[in-house]
Amino acid sequence: MKTLALTWILLCATFSIYAQTENDYETAVSRANYAYSHAKNAHESNNRDHVIEHSDKAIEAFYEVEELADKCGCEDAYNAAIDGREASEKTASQDTWERSRFYAKRARAYGKEMVSLLNDCTPLGQSNTAYVNNDTATQTDIEAQRAELLEKQQILIKEQKRLEAQIVIQKQKQAEFEAQLQRLADL
Repeated sequence: MKTLALTWILLCATFSIYAQTENDYETAVSRANYAYSHAKNAHESNNRDHVIEHSDKAIEAFYEVEELADKCGCEDAYNAAIDGREASEKTASQDTWERSRFYAKRARAYGKEMVSLLNDCTPLGQSNTAYVNNDTATQTDIEAQRAELLEKQQILIKEQKRLEAQIVIQKQKQAEFEAQLQRLADL
């Protein structure tokens, strides 16, 4: 009985850790998109105050991504988040809009790289089999759609043949009608 209870507790703890890791990963991806968006807005700003305002928001998001990427084991994304945060922090210490914008441009590039690295990362506790199964499901969906499209194509081909037959009949009737008109005109 104790063994069963201990096994149950360990199993629940394992699922909890796995679920937390997956949730951390999803949150990291979301925050990475926010960081990139704010860094992009900072770079596109037309005055120094707006560059700094958007960079401050990007700094907060970069910090969150650092923590979450570290928990998920996405080291490359973690490093890109640090670089992006540092570039964003430098925007406030610059004395001109051009210099602030230069660091905002760097932060944007790091943010874009970070998002890409997070999307390529497999979080701790997850295996690639989930993605393989997803690919298999996608492949099955594609095959089903292909079969459906082939069926629709066959229906359209039949409809096209029916319409072509009707056109031939209409042309025959038109030729007969024109022949009758010609005979009446000859009378």
